[in-house]
Amino acid sequence: DADKGGRLVVLPCKVGDRLYEVTGRKTISVYKAKAIRVELFGLFIEWDIVEGFVWQSLAGVSAGEIGKTVFLTREEAEKALEAMK
Repeated sequence: DADKGGRLVVLPCKVGDRLYEVTGRKTISVYKAKAIRVELFGLFIEWDIVEGFVWQSLAGVSAGEIGKTVFLTREEAEKALEAMK
């Protein structure tokens, strides 16, 4: 019913998942998702830093950045980092 009614949201990750951000310093920072919010213009993932340094935002990231600057696996982040070089 929710899907048919347009009320279903598919989350890109779950709370507790690790996220990998490719930084402008050509390193990978690791974060842990602590909350996912549905906002007016999309999803926002709140996170805590686990390893590395904060590049874009200590608060979190728009879900639209997944696959661009933030990745769900270290392997995807390493491929993106390699492509930068």
